[in-house]
Amino acid sequence: MNRFAGCLARTLLCLTALIGWARGSTADTVEVGSQVKVDGKIIRQADEGQAANVIVQLDPEISVAFPMSRVRRTTSSGDEELAWYQQELAKVGDDAELHYQLARACKGKGLNAQGDYHYRRAVAIDPRHSKARAALRFARDGLGLNAYEEQQRKRGLINAGGGWHVPDAWAAEQASEQATVESNRWIKELTKLKTLFYRKGRNSEDALAQIKAIDDPLATAAFVRAYKDSSQERAEPAAMRQLYLQKLADFRTPLAIKTLVEAGVYERDANLRDFALEALQKDGRASAVATYLPIIRSEKKKPSEVQAALRALRYFPDPELWREYVDALVTTHTEVRAPGPGFQVGKDASGAAGLGMGGNKPKVFKQQRQNSDALILLQEIAPDANFGYNKAQWRQYFVQRLNGSPSQLRRD
Repeated sequence: MNRFAGCLARTLLCLTALIGWARGSTADTVEVGSQVKVDGKIIRQADEGQAANVIVQLDPEISVAFPMSRVRRTTSSGDEELAWYQQELAKVGDDAELHYQLARACKGKGLNAQGDYHYRRAVAIDPRHSKARAALRFARDGLGLNAYEEQQRKRGLINAGGGWHVPDAWAAEQASEQATVESNRWIKELTKLKTLFYRKGRNSEDALAQIKAIDDPLATAAFVRAYKDSSQERAEPAAMRQLYLQKLADFRTPLAIKTLVEAGVYERDANLRDFALEALQKDGRASAVATYLPIIRSEKKKPSEVQAALRALRYFPDPELWREYVDALVTTHTEVRAPGPGFQVGKDASGAAGLGMGGNKPKVFKQQRQNSDALILLQEIAPDANFGYNKAQWRQYFVQRLNGSPSQLRRD
């Protein structure tokens, strides 16, 4: 579990624990992030020589530690406010209005837990106390009037980020937002390190070492951008571009696999293209095949694209794909060409010959092309046969083998 995931898990644990927290006399508040506030009793803050944590006691049996890096601010009402509260508590008795007024005073002094309690006591004593009900944001749930907050918590929701959320969904959303923040941070960090490296100064080698040492999958987007930028007009050295691909192979995130799959077809450097395909053999085979097969099936693809996809598929031979390989032996490609100027020769209604200009429509051309890589794939899965580019004979061969023993189409 990385540092962020640990922080998030502890925050979610704390919020979940708050759902069943009985109100006590504590009045400390910890602000976690920008919108989440946790009430409890701060029993320890980070001291020199100790871990950088704030420990909050939610009830006598539950305490939660928050990393200081996640804590925005802590506040405490102190003994003076609690002494005032104990004094005022003795005056309210069973008077709904006095409980309501005490609740407002508690809120003003930061005693939020006590304030909520006295709002509820006011309504319990006088269910028609409109101001107390409004303060608690009452809602009907079909069984009578219940406090809106209690109703939401009974539904398994938590109050965070300015609204009520399913805990798992809220955690996933926070994780996504934090991942975006970390990803953008890595983009800036890698850009800075690359700049230091290419200056060839005294910090150049150290910058390269730092790039090689990056092992955080959240840096995927940074290396994807670096790789794609490196193939532009000011191309970087092949060794550096291979380092970017190596990092993506190490991270093995969906975005990393997608980029390697694209490199396996569209990378112009043959060595880097082979490097990407070899990396996909370890982790990414299914994604590669699922991407390359539609290319060899499409008539709209250029012959060069079909050739590149077939060449890439040679890294992932599969006997069960024999039909795809047979169909790709000879492919048809459609090209639409715009009309050009020039003259047309024709006859008018009387039969006289004449010349005309323009009026041409776009022309559709179809061409067929033999693909040697498809033939190599077939020979790879059926080394005892060779029917050249004759699709009918290849189909007959595989059908006969299927009728004889399907297992014959598989190779160890």
